[in-house]
Amino acid sequence: MYYEKANGKVFRQVCIPVSVKNPIHLIFAVSDKGQEMAKKIYVGNLSFRTDESGLSELFAQYGEVVSANIITDRETGRSRGFAFVEMADDAQALEAIEALNNQEYEGRQLNISEARPRKDGERPRRDFNRYE
Repeated sequence: MYYEKANGKVFRQVCIPVSVKNPIHLIFAVSDKGQEMAKKIYVGNLSFRTDESGLSELFAQYGEVVSANIITDRETGRSRGFAFVEMADDAQALEAIEALNNQEYEGRQLNISEARPRKDGERPRRDFNRYE
């Protein structure tokens, strides 16, 4: 199943067979009662020991956690010290942000805020010619 957000509403893609003899499927979007998609939260200044399950448990005190993703270095696989947590409900996400921002977790003071979406075409900087 595929979800897409348009005009502030979530749509679910549904496949319906056109006929039994012809296996072609008709695909269209169905409104999902206007539910908002998960709210993404930025979590900064994480300890390098923090794992995704611990982070999920921390945020689960405030509501349903959809996902927790600790960002790691490509080459070493070591945590880069920040993560993104997705919560199912906006109100619960805002409550978690207010409660956990500037709180200590695993020896570090967390910096928590609502994640900002990437601008169109924005990609991580890869400067291979930095010595020229």
